[in-house]
Amino acid sequence: MKWHVKVPARLQGPVKAGKRTKILVERLEPGDIALIDHRDLDELAAQSLVAQKVRAVINVNNSISGRYPNKGPQVLWEARIPHFDLAGPDLMLKVQDGERLTIVNGGIWRAQELLATAREVDE
Repeated sequence: MKWHVKVPARLQGPVKAGKRTKILVERLEPGDIALIDHRDLDELAAQSLVAQKVRAVINVNNSISGRYPNKGPQVLWEARIPHFDLAGPDLMLKVQDGERLTIVNGGIWRAQELLATAREVDE
């Protein structure tokens, strides 16, 4: 099945990062870009991100590794939340909570600095 969320040409917002999604969601506010490290994003974690009304989700890990079926990415798709994958673990070290990031064609930018590239999750 192919999913597609119409992603704006430029997505901008403040970032909040956390290695444990269930702890990160307690700090998220509507409009934040959630930066997670969550292999095989599960349905419950995705629902908690949706409930916080995040602007987008960037996963430094692989949301769908194929180890087992998981519905997290589909939950984000159904909520029309842009979702990017495989941004690399270094991104967690490069950003501070509250910094404004811009996502353009999978490129993750802070001002004029390209921090990482990620794959848009659309299937």
